[in-house]
Amino acid sequence: MASTVHGQYGGYARACPLYSSPGGGEIATPAAEAWTVVPSVCVGESYDSNVYFAPQSSGLKLNDYVTTVNPNVRVSGGGEYATGFVNVGGFSQTYVRNTGLNYIGFNGSTSLNLDNAVKKLLPHAGLQVFDSGSYTPIPPAFVNPAAGTSPSEITNSQNAFAQGVLAYRTNTWTNWANVVSSYAITPLTSLKASYTNSLIRFGSSHVGTSAAALGTPFNTTMHTGTLGGSTQVSGLDTISLTYSHGWIDYQTQPSTTFQTNSGLLGWSRTWTPSLKSELGGGVIVIDPGVTSWTGNAALIWTIPDHRVTLSYTRSVFPSVIGTATPLIGNIVSLSATHDLGPDWQLIESASYINSTGATSSTRSGPEKVDFTTYNANVSLFYWLTRVWSTGLAFGYLNYDSQFGATTYSFPRYVITFAIKATLY
Repeated sequence: MASTVHGQYGGYARACPLYSSPGGGEIATPAAEAWTVVPSVCVGESYDSNVYFAPQSSGLKLNDYVTTVNPNVRVSGGGEYATGFVNVGGFSQTYVRNTGLNYIGFNGSTSLNLDNAVKKLLPHAGLQVFDSGSYTPIPPAFVNPAAGTSPSEITNSQNAFAQGVLAYRTNTWTNWANVVSSYAITPLTSLKASYTNSLIRFGSSHVGTSAAALGTPFNTTMHTGTLGGSTQVSGLDTISLTYSHGWIDYQTQPSTTFQTNSGLLGWSRTWTPSLKSELGGGVIVIDPGVTSWTGNAALIWTIPDHRVTLSYTRSVFPSVIGTATPLIGNIVSLSATHDLGPDWQLIESASYINSTGATSSTRSGPEKVDFTTYNANVSLFYWLTRVWSTGLAFGYLNYDSQFGATTYSFPRYVITFAIKATLY
């Protein structure tokens, strides 16, 4: 899906195909010594029922018609030592009713596979690096795993702040970086270590005096390090064990820090060539003084022209609005992609998340913190030619929050039609 309207949708209902070719599917990273530059531009027209991410009681003009223009360039290729891509895009949005919201933003990502370089020194080792960032007036909302992939793959590197906890419309800079190294002890057993750095920074708000009633967002940085191993115990089954240490740093006054330590035992099984499952469970300790359980489960179904991922995760991530606290979240997500013919593609996704304060004081009582988000999207794409494509998308979100004595909720839906030109 395109990042054409990343700022507009806060992480859902994006309405342009991105690196897809006629018949769907992402353009593969070129083979060694091959380099490609793919520029594109997408123009979308949307009706948005809530451009502020604020409740009706705020008194703002919530619904609006929005025009989005998104130029983008992707450079991908490889050589003897590395392969990867760099994707850079900007976007402008203009509003009919709320002209003061017109803005220009950007997002970009880069991925680098250094396996070939590392193997020249350590033949059984590997190294991958991923980084992604954006500047928009809307904080990230939620991102589902790509259909037909495992939620734990590096391509699904999850932004710690895109977990369904939404602040109102506020200028926001986010960046998350992930480094993953691996070492194969035997053909069946390997070790893996990773480090993830996620940060979010907030600027001025477009909500005005209503902001105080909706809670104050605060700058946050999260560090996560993991170390684990996996072994294939049969032709169909793989067992893994992972230890993870997290550090949540809130830049509040005074500053607040939480640390987490968790252990997870996982099992994956390939049932058929098209069906794979994953299951994991363990314990997480949040300093100071909280012990809970963590877990995940996933079904990945892939056949020609159809890809589906259904997943569940229980994890800890930071709240970025109202109260500086770690949250325990239960997340269910479904993503599916269907290639309906040589020129048609249908993409569906849905997610549910409920997150509550992890500490005893934020689980109940006057300091309770609780967020619930429902999210559903349907997008249909048609390739007129190899260069020209169109997209029609509908996205719905329902959001409820409580922190301290403050509660607010809102529904939001967006309908978008977009046209895109891609110069392969």
